[in-house]
Amino acid sequence: MTDRITDGGLAAANIAAAVLVWLWPDVGLLLLAWVVAAAVALTGLRLVWRALRPAPRRREPQHRARRPALRRAGRVTGAVLTAAVAVAASLGSAWVFARVAPIDDFYTWTSPVPTQPGELLRVAAYDGEAPAGATGLRILYSTTRADGSAAVASAVVALPTAAAPSEGRTLLAWQHGITGVARSCAPSLRANALSEHAIPGISRMIDRGWAIVATDYPGVGTAGRYPYLIGAGEGQATLDGLRALRQVDDAHASNRVMLWGHSQGGHATLWAAQIAADYAPDLDVVGVAALSSATDPLAVSKLIIEGPASALVNAVTSYVGTVEGLVVAGADAVEGERHGGDHASHGRHVTPHDRHSAGVGMAPARAAFATT
Repeated sequence: MTDRITDGGLAAANIAAAVLVWLWPDVGLLLLAWVVAAAVALTGLRLVWRALRPAPRRREPQHRARRPALRRAGRVTGAVLTAAVAVAASLGSAWVFARVAPIDDFYTWTSPVPTQPGELLRVAAYDGEAPAGATGLRILYSTTRADGSAAVASAVVALPTAAAPSEGRTLLAWQHGITGVARSCAPSLRANALSEHAIPGISRMIDRGWAIVATDYPGVGTAGRYPYLIGAGEGQATLDGLRALRQVDDAHASNRVMLWGHSQGGHATLWAAQIAADYAPDLDVVGVAALSSATDPLAVSKLIIEGPASALVNAVTSYVGTVEGLVVAGADAVEGERHGGDHASHGRHVTPHDRHSAGVGMAPARAAFATT
């Protein structure tokens, strides 16, 4: 009976662990590395202890009789606890995934993407909470990636219900910080995308009669590549969201726009301000505010590496280093596209200046900070 309980508990633990690794592959790989490292270390310590400990004295018969019983009890206890932890983690993971918003048909665009950026493709009601005095909408629009190819992006919009001024409404583009890189991570899928938590100051913006658009960026919500810290891709999606908002019925939009973002969104905001005059001359950017903009991942990784070492620091460093690698790879791709592939053919190394000109990595030096 004891062996059956032990085997059943270990079987449940193994099945639950397999489910967890399937649901969380990155976390599973990290935990596997830690487990292997711990097992190797414990094995080494055990061998050292065997080599250094005194020779065991001869035990009385009652000790030999008691030892198998203790081992069986320990195995049963360990198996039950392992199964309980694994099953609880599996149930918790199922609860987390059940709360992930599903991608509906609104975000899928099967027709050819218009070559004209900023074209409004689709409008639908936003079912989440909207600020007092505002109506929420979701929009789908065309934009341009950093390499010049056409893409589709989604966004959430807040329109004041009060009458618009005769000169039209001032528009504000909000750029969010990273919420994830999967399609289901789009802020417009959440019920709080137009809350004060998601867009600081949104109630006061509505009170002033401003219309607000918050892009998801391409690849989050919609299918395709996600331009994380790819400045040109982020900035163009920001400006094209404003263009699409101007085409929404009842927006009563002017061409006066303001840009406001945080973290990754601060990076996108600075790039949108930098390229607006050339990429979207139909928009009049009258204010720019970037908060905690993620402008230089390489500097962040160096700052972390130079600090005290720990397992958490190693994990964070690997993440930031991966981001920097993606940024540099993006610079290579964009610069190669712009220069007919001469970077690849000549083995040219990408420099910080290249990242500036390619629209990736560090934020542009000439982006202005202004508020109105």
